[in-house]
Amino acid sequence: MSGITVSTEKVTDELLAEVADLYVVEQYKKSLWAWQFSHRFERDVLAIVARDNGRVVGFNGTMPIKIVDEHDQKIDAIWSCDFIVAPDYRGKGLGKAIKDEMAKAFTMPVMSLGISDSAFPLLLKKGWRAPVRLNVWDLLLSPKTAKQVILFAWSTLCRAGLLIAINRAQNKFLVEELSYLPSRKVIDYLWALHRQYKNTVEVLRDYDYLIWRYVDCPFQCYQFLHVGSNLDGSKAIIIFRISTGNNIEVVDFIGYADAALVSSVVAFWLKKYPDTTAIHWNTSLSKLHAGLLVNGFVKKSYGSRFATLSAYGQNNWGLVAGDSDGDFLRLAKEQSYFSAIKDSSEEINKAFIAPSKLDGELIFHSPEGFDYKRISEEAFYSMELLWDELIAKSDANPLFMSWQWIASWWRQWGNALSLKFHVLLVFEQEIIVGIIPFYQYKKRFLNKYQMIGNAWGLSPTVRSEYTSPIFLRNKADVLYKSLHAYIKAQAFNSSFIFSDILKNAMPTLSCWEHRIDVGYKISVNGDFNDYLLSLGRMTRLKAFNRRMYLIEHYPSVEFQWLIITRESLDDFFNNLNSFHLLRWGKPCFDKFAVNFHKSFLLGPMGPNALLSYLRVDGKIVSASYNIKIQDVIYNIQSGYLELFDKKVSLGTLHMGWLIEAAFKNHSVNAFDFLAGFGRVEDYKKHYQGDAIHFYTLQYFSSFMVRALFGAHFFLKKLTKKTAKYIKQAWRARR
Repeated sequence: MSGITVSTEKVTDELLAEVADLYVVEQYKKSLWAWQFSHRFERDVLAIVARDNGRVVGFNGTMPIKIVDEHDQKIDAIWSCDFIVAPDYRGKGLGKAIKDEMAKAFTMPVMSLGISDSAFPLLLKKGWRAPVRLNVWDLLLSPKTAKQVILFAWSTLCRAGLLIAINRAQNKFLVEELSYLPSRKVIDYLWALHRQYKNTVEVLRDYDYLIWRYVDCPFQCYQFLHVGSNLDGSKAIIIFRISTGNNIEVVDFIGYADAALVSSVVAFWLKKYPDTTAIHWNTSLSKLHAGLLVNGFVKKSYGSRFATLSAYGQNNWGLVAGDSDGDFLRLAKEQSYFSAIKDSSEEINKAFIAPSKLDGELIFHSPEGFDYKRISEEAFYSMELLWDELIAKSDANPLFMSWQWIASWWRQWGNALSLKFHVLLVFEQEIIVGIIPFYQYKKRFLNKYQMIGNAWGLSPTVRSEYTSPIFLRNKADVLYKSLHAYIKAQAFNSSFIFSDILKNAMPTLSCWEHRIDVGYKISVNGDFNDYLLSLGRMTRLKAFNRRMYLIEHYPSVEFQWLIITRESLDDFFNNLNSFHLLRWGKPCFDKFAVNFHKSFLLGPMGPNALLSYLRVDGKIVSASYNIKIQDVIYNIQSGYLELFDKKVSLGTLHMGWLIEAAFKNHSVNAFDFLAGFGRVEDYKKHYQGDAIHFYTLQYFSSFMVRALFGAHFFLKKLTKKTAKYIKQAWRARR
């Protein structure tokens, strides 16, 4: 090896350009290197480089990380990766020389995962140890060979035996697919939960690591699954991707683990991705093994080889598939391009301005002389000005019935829920006097209609309150009579659900009252001090007077309005959802709802938004989402850090700041809490607002169908009560 030098060098763009010549066949690696070998965690990235008269002939890269041991000590470490020797130099001892240099250059733990058959014996001779393997666990769903059929039968048998337990697990845990990584506070909480027994050595998978590994990765196809509980809050975060062949690849897990949690997650995937052929969950985390076994996963006889050159060669290691570079190298092979992220708001706004001739199909002529015309989606997207002009002349809510809100909702959920567009324009001669934004769908034997903005009893979406048809104010009464006639004229199995309306405007029509919710609206056009005196002592203390306690006991307390940009919205909804994950075990907005609100706020309504943070010592501890429309501020959603200080309720204090700001704003006459209930009590009533009742009614075109529906509803309720009574009696006997 005369003329060949082996040394440790800092990884630079120039070095990588030289190394690229060694990877002629695997050019996809170059697309990863800018990210993989980037400076991070306040450490330079080093590599072992072999040169023959200056030319690179061997290379062994490293990736800086931290590990935690059984005592939770954080230790700098590296992954060994991208080991290659030029073809003409193989078999001459150059590989051994590179590994010798690595052993001398790094006193910290060195690890390698996915080691080849030829390299593994060499590492063991050099003093490396192999304490565990990355076990391969498979749940086969589409068997192709005789062996796979047997394994599939075993998996099916396991899950059949677990059917009752799985149903219970689904009720116990809340599983939600997120389009983002939850905030640092959630990840910190889950990592502490994950490490509560401290019985393994693991890669430190904290927030900064997860951002680098799964968010900043150039192949942006990782998905985040959050598992929570109503009682205990956030329980786990699972990171996975869909690979070629419709396989689910689980690459990381952080949090609490038991069989019920694994059952909930698997049940969610099988329902969400019915075409999945297999679920691969590769891990050496022993706490997951029982859950994988009882859910029908089969542990393969092989696994990815792992070895370490460190003092932890005999320890129990907890490995996941996302460790080291193996997973993203496979991903790079599957994808020859970078995933392009489309901004949904831009797509929506393009659709909003699509030109179209406003026209419709005449489907009903009412006895009152009104023509009902069903319009196309294309026509709908061209009528924003006309729509909002009619709202101004009606009693319809200017936020929840606005064209921007309705159009954003339809674009987000119309196709996702397979709904049929059924927006009606009501004409008096040639003049539009009403708009009824229906959609249509079938459920059991009923032909159902709802208003765009809610999917009551169908699927969770954002909640639209104060919903109603948009009727010209001076013709509203007669238009409701015509709507009554329209509903009666439909097929006998038709029903119309009006959710979160303020009154039953068609009392003589057959209907079923599903629920009544209460919201509260505060008048803020009086004197603020008089308002404070009207509050109860505890409400005044929690919402306003405790502010002084915060200021006295913490160096910095700040109420901050947010400037809306794409980046600030991403951070805001991440923070808001994270507070809910920690408190409720699920986000307040799923990925569809986040996309809805972001597109809505990046549109013409954006300047009306009032987003705010409460910061204590620079840390965001509370977030609130409000919108001002005309002279009313609507409180859409709030969230806060629950376990902060026993003497303060951060959410209540934040609300106090918002109410005080509303009193100071002379263009605002009311602060509307909207409907909703706290965890323990109806806290909104303590703010001395006027109660607003929201009704969810289902109208029927036929009294007979209404009677059958009532009987079905009664029997369903009776069956539940009977089952509950039998269960209680059985437990009492035992």
